[in-house]
Amino acid sequence: MELAKERLGVEQLDLNDPRHNAHVAAATLRHYFAEMRGDLFLGLLAYNIGPKNGGLLSIMKQYGARDFATIQPYLQNLPRDYPIRVLTAALAARLWRTEGALPRYEQGDNALRIQGVGIPGL
Repeated sequence: MELAKERLGVEQLDLNDPRHNAHVAAATLRHYFAEMRGDLFLGLLAYNIGPKNGGLLSIMKQYGARDFATIQPYLQNLPRDYPIRVLTAALAARLWRTEGALPRYEQGDNALRIQGVGIPGL
């Protein structure tokens, strides 16, 4: 929050202001990426879960989970598909920008081309 205030040059944040809200969201996401040691999937999952139930780090420590796959069974009612949806949207945006379309994965050599484009951050 302090970093967002500093970068915006304000003393008070107004979360109804889109600029302020975006800066706070970016700072929060950065915090969770750091907390998850740069792991993209865990960082996005932690961001989406937020502080609920002590946050993802607390849940992982409680169950001894070390990665995205091993934490899944313990999340129960907490959202688990958020990282996959975010990264799918990022890949779709990158494909649209590079290909001008969203090719079907299973047709022809699309799978290799799509894998070649890759997901940002991975």
